[in-house]
Amino acid sequence: MKKLPLIILFFTVLFFSAGVLIADDSQPLDDNETVVEDEADNLDDLFTAPKEDIVVEETKKDHREAFEKTETVKIKGKYTVVGGVGAGWTSWEFFPDLTNTFDPSIGLSTTASVSFDARPIPEFRVYGNFYSAFNPFDSSSITVETTSSATTMVSNWGAIEISELFCDYILSDFLYARMGKHYITWGQGRIFNPGNLMLDSGNNYNARVSFPSLAGFTFMVLTNGTTNYAQMVYGGKADFVIGDLLLSPALRYQLSEGLTGLLSLKQVLLKTDFFADVTAKYYDEFLSANVLAGFFREWEDIKLYGEYKYSWTLAGESRHDAGLVFGFKKPFGAPFDFAVQALHYFSSDLMSNSGSVTFGISQKIWPLVTMQIGLPIVYGGDSSYAVINNADTSGRRIALILSLKLSGTF
Repeated sequence: MKKLPLIILFFTVLFFSAGVLIADDSQPLDDNETVVEDEADNLDDLFTAPKEDIVVEETKKDHREAFEKTETVKIKGKYTVVGGVGAGWTSWEFFPDLTNTFDPSIGLSTTASVSFDARPIPEFRVYGNFYSAFNPFDSSSITVETTSSATTMVSNWGAIEISELFCDYILSDFLYARMGKHYITWGQGRIFNPGNLMLDSGNNYNARVSFPSLAGFTFMVLTNGTTNYAQMVYGGKADFVIGDLLLSPALRYQLSEGLTGLLSLKQVLLKTDFFADVTAKYYDEFLSANVLAGFFREWEDIKLYGEYKYSWTLAGESRHDAGLVFGFKKPFGAPFDFAVQALHYFSSDLMSNSGSVTFGISQKIWPLVTMQIGLPIVYGGDSSYAVINNADTSGRRIALILSLKLSGTF
């Protein structure tokens, strides 16, 4: 890495000159068994609302006093069983023979998780979340037990995994520190998120220190699976509010990957969230850049959000992606919720354009039991982006999926 102070100065200028990237006018370039519960998870995403904004209202309630009187230890759990069937075709050439490329599948999985939240004193908190999964159709859960008389195939629960385990320490409302395994999220994207430079934060031990009174400045270290400090990941982020505009510049640095910068903006106009993320990666020279712009609007029963992303690399390649999600709660008095997600990946060759459209409905049919029906459709050439990155592990271009989910908390 050469001339690091000069590079940091350059990125500071870049943050306040994001329009240069936005103005770029480059032409775009160019196990056979399916686990149906994974498809059900994709359907869940259609009905999951984005994170709500935090609205602070004036109140005479003493929050610190209420905070100190809360339970010192809370234990929660969740048990989820998902079963489903799916069928479809791996190509569009299934006429007139409907058995051509037809691919049915069945899936079943169970997930159990337990979390605890302990706060013995207001300044100190410990949180942990543990989970395990059981999928009898997944070969990784099957073991072979051999005795003198027979060989038996046995499937078992997977290992108990730690999703998060960390402690928080608060010093006089000035310093907030979090240490352990935890997730850090940057950026405003909901469909695409090139601005989430901390996407790998949940894989290792992390340390984060925030100063709310100093422009919300946050400094963090990701151990990156090494004890060598030079190979760790370092990041810094600040949050400024200028009028009604939230401005969040951030930097990530790692010796072997170089420096990555982020400028995130968000503003609410006419009850609609408008946001943008600009990122750029530098290692002796510019390697890549991304521009994301989008909106989110919520009515009483309707949610609508859309995003557009432009990507550029040093090799001269560029790509334009767009996505739109529409959700309607109990449309026109129907007993179910409806959602549709459309993704499109543009290409300079019109024949190479590709994308997907997923229709879904969700309805609670019994206590704690939800039925979901999905119709994912993938279009494009065999070598197109959407087809290669098809979420269906069987590569089906069109499929009908029915799943039942039993989920209870305790």
